[in-house]
Amino acid sequence: MFRKFAKALMVTVMVLGFAAPAFAVETLNLVFLSNTNDEEYDAALVLKNYVESRTPEIKIEIFAGSQLCGGARECFEALDAGIVDIYVATAGGTAVVYPAVGALDLPYVFESDELVNELMAGEYPEKLRTILYDGTQGKYLMMAFSNTGGWRNYANAKHPFKTPADIKGLKLRTVENQVQMEQVRLHGGSPTPIPFMEVYTSLQTGVVDGTLNSITDLTNVKLHERAKYMTLDGHNYMFCMWFMATDRFKGFSEKERDILMAGFDLMGRVQNGVQVRKELDAWKVFQDAGGEIYDPSAEEKAAFRKSVEPLRDWYLKEYKEEGAKFLGALDAGVVEAEKRIAKRHASILDPK
Repeated sequence: MFRKFAKALMVTVMVLGFAAPAFAVETLNLVFLSNTNDEEYDAALVLKNYVESRTPEIKIEIFAGSQLCGGARECFEALDAGIVDIYVATAGGTAVVYPAVGALDLPYVFESDELVNELMAGEYPEKLRTILYDGTQGKYLMMAFSNTGGWRNYANAKHPFKTPADIKGLKLRTVENQVQMEQVRLHGGSPTPIPFMEVYTSLQTGVVDGTLNSITDLTNVKLHERAKYMTLDGHNYMFCMWFMATDRFKGFSEKERDILMAGFDLMGRVQNGVQVRKELDAWKVFQDAGGEIYDPSAEEKAAFRKSVEPLRDWYLKEYKEEGAKFLGALDAGVVEAEKRIAKRHASILDPK
């Protein structure tokens, strides 16, 4: 009798259209300011798949480019307004809400891929998360810390940069980060802050002569069609931070938060590997299109370094106690990473 009643009830519900999901679905809008060629898209897909396959209560919608917001400042405002739920920014982008983070863009702090990978794998990301949380009055949570482009170099439309003197008088695109802007000034150039998705047009129209970006940045949005000269000075490394508004994240259940945190951890690890692989194709695309790569000699690199030596003191003077705190944590993270590398190398040479 009960089975017949249940079956009849189900038929009635279906016919009358009363069927409804047994749970409410939360949709998270994820934004990154590039296109689907970018490693951030691969990372976003990993997060989306991980989270959605483990809980039907959360869906992640991915928005590439400037669909929901066009630049770092606008995207953080959209995060505040709840229009955007997940946003990824470089140090330069994050500087619009916490200026001292610009120290991550200080030139020539990092010497090798091994060093930056060890930095990301050590205790530093936890320290950075706390600093950013405190520095934004608890508004944002850094959910992941990763590589989004590898080494940043000088690319331009005029001529190879062999010495700092070759930059003098040129207009170079930077992000809204005073550290990057001061770096260009010290070389004698004119810094011009422009949102990333506007750089191609700016190069095309002569608003800028060049840009500070990685090889994958260039080829992902075809900047290499305009900036055909790249100098491999490797002045800094392009880290990125994935953010959620604190109140938004804490609104989820404990189970959902655990799934999100595990997903962000995985996406950061995947993004690191994807970026390194994408660089191989990017270099080929750049050279096949007639791009010219200049690898400075040791003496020429030393000249670039010397030209920006005042920048560290400028940073400390500009950001005072907050700058000293941030830079101190970064320096400590680098020292820790160097010690771990030395220990690992020693164990490989003598595994007893």
